[in-house]
Amino acid sequence: MSRSNRTADQAAAGARLGVLHRWSGVLVAAVVLVIGGWSYRHAAASISAEMTVKVQLPRALAALPMELGDWTGVDLPLSEAVQRIAQYDDYVHRRYRCEETSDEVALYIGYTARPRTMLRHRPSVCYPSAGWSAAGSEVSELAPPAGPARLPVLVHRFNKPGPGERRCVVLNYYVLNGALTVDENSFWGLRYRDANRSHDATRYVAQVQIMTTATIGYDAAERVVERFAADSARALLDLLPASAAPPASPADSPGTP
Repeated sequence: MSRSNRTADQAAAGARLGVLHRWSGVLVAAVVLVIGGWSYRHAAASISAEMTVKVQLPRALAALPMELGDWTGVDLPLSEAVQRIAQYDDYVHRRYRCEETSDEVALYIGYTARPRTMLRHRPSVCYPSAGWSAAGSEVSELAPPAGPARLPVLVHRFNKPGPGERRCVVLNYYVLNGALTVDENSFWGLRYRDANRSHDATRYVAQVQIMTTATIGYDAAERVVERFAADSARALLDLLPASAAPPASPADSPGTP
């Protein structure tokens, strides 16, 4: 074989080798992408499955007494659609009435061991999305006859314009890992965004909402929800666990560098 033929054969072999190397790189990259995509979908499916597992409280919220001071309660149904959207691990929904004054309130308590799910369920979001207009809100502090020495609460006023305008007052507060708070940013941080795969019931947030119609004015309605909040605080808080988790660090809060 002449030198020129050997050179041509070597060049052809080198070209084939270069093409093989390039295709090998493409194949490896494709395999990596496929494996990575599968791993992501598997992890996402696993987390999604974990989120459907209910975390059980030592005592269910349904154990809240029907008799709370002068108030007598009755359970109210909650549709499966609302339960599915809320994603709470436990809840109670009742109407309480005081026979002496004829005052009535609707009580809704939602408990979740995955606090990130609570962020979209608050009066300032839910009521406007249902057609109500915000008419003001303020922070207040109550002194219950039993239970905590102080009970911080948020009091919201709403109205629904139109013929026969309706008004209501909604009082709410949160219990975060056993501590009372009205600061919705307190369970916003990264430490509260995982799926709680250990099913730790002491790592949680619960929201208490108390609503009444304001047929005779906002001020009178506020006094009704505040009275019920004070009367029910001890029995309600007794159902929620104290926390075994350390307090949140400043790095968990939004806006922290």
